[in-house]
Amino acid sequence: MENVNATLEYLASSKIQARLSEWEKGFTKSLSTQFKNRGELSSRQIDTLGGVYQKHAPSMINAQAKFEKQFKEDGTTQQLWEAVISYYEENPPYYSNVIRETRNNKEFIPHRALYVKMTENTYFQKWLKLKNKEPAFDVGDLVRAHGQSPNQIFLQNAYGKLGTRPHIYSHNNWAKAKKEKHMFLIESICKDTWTASMGSKLYKVIDISGDTPYSLYFEERHLKKV
Repeated sequence: MENVNATLEYLASSKIQARLSEWEKGFTKSLSTQFKNRGELSSRQIDTLGGVYQKHAPSMINAQAKFEKQFKEDGTTQQLWEAVISYYEENPPYYSNVIRETRNNKEFIPHRALYVKMTENTYFQKWLKLKNKEPAFDVGDLVRAHGQSPNQIFLQNAYGKLGTRPHIYSHNNWAKAKKEKHMFLIESICKDTWTASMGSKLYKVIDISGDTPYSLYFEERHLKKV
């Protein structure tokens, strides 16, 4: 960093101070005092100071302002943010503070870097692709049990949603349902997606071959059309 003093003065300005975190304020104030008294900083301090400056440099401030304008005016940008918040709500505990702020503050606009980091996450992109996939079944279709029994991640969501543990989800009963060509009626196509596996489109179904007196949930990979 060529001019430490100029950097410290820039970060100490009232405009930039309003943008700094509490840690950044304390850190830059401490460095300012040290630099004033000793006239130098360690190489590690200079590197960290450079990182703080890069976050709040004029180019970054301008980029954030443009992003905030885009976020307010572009419905697609907002929709993608809503999707990524839904993904992390379904896959805790990551970004819990961001989720809380988004849900509690309708005016909240994320920092551009955070938006990019969250929306470009590989697992989120995979989840979004599966979520937006056209369903293989329509409401009213008759389907049968198919494939392997529901996995543990799916079951945790299903048990939590239903508040009970249907017998048909067990490995042995699932095998029996397949053998006996157990049938279900597609009641609705769900907006939620509980896993990021292939065929994870979620359906709410009615058990018409058994004695389950309430609706069940299955993923597309669990079913095949009659």
